[in-house]
Amino acid sequence: MNRDDPSGREHVVSERQARDDAIVRAEIHAADWLVFARLAVQVLACEREEFTTDDVWRLLHEHGVPDPAEHRAMSGAVGRASRGGMIEWAPETRTTERPATHNHMRPQRVWRSLIVGRKPPEWPTPARRVRCPTCGADLSRVEVTVSPRWVHGTCLTHGRLLVRVDP
Repeated sequence: MNRDDPSGREHVVSERQARDDAIVRAEIHAADWLVFARLAVQVLACEREEFTTDDVWRLLHEHGVPDPAEHRAMSGAVGRASRGGMIEWAPETRTTERPATHNHMRPQRVWRSLIVGRKPPEWPTPARRVRCPTCGADLSRVEVTVSPRWVHGTCLTHGRLLVRVDP
C-alpha cells in the first residue's frame, strides 16, 4: 500500500513518463557531453538529408568525444534538434550498427534534415594543454570549448574555470 495514497491504489507512472524522466536525468549528468552531441547533430543535419543516431555516435567518436555514462543522453540531443526545427522524423527505420551491448540490434529512427545545405558549424579544436591562470597547474578536465579561444576547465585547487587559450 502506498502511504501517500490513503485509498490504497498504486499510482502507476506511464512508460512514457518514466522514459522522459530517464532522458532528463541523463541530460543533467551529461550536460558537457550534450554540447558536443548537439553540435554533431547540427553538422550532420547540414551535410546530409537523412541520418541516424549511429551517425551521430560515429562523428562524436571521430572527434574523440568519449561516451557519456548514460547513453540515453543521445535522446536529449536529437530531441532538442527536433523541437528546434532542425530535424524531423522520417517514416522509415534502420537497424542499428552499434554493438549489441548498447542497442541489441534494435531498429532506430531515421532523422530527416530540415537544414541540409547550410554551412555546418566548425568543430572546436581541443586545447592540448591548458593551465590554471592562478596557480599554473594543468587543468584536469578541459570540457567544453566555448569558442576557439575560450574553454571550460577544472583546476583541482580552484575548481571550474573559464580560461582563455592563446594560439
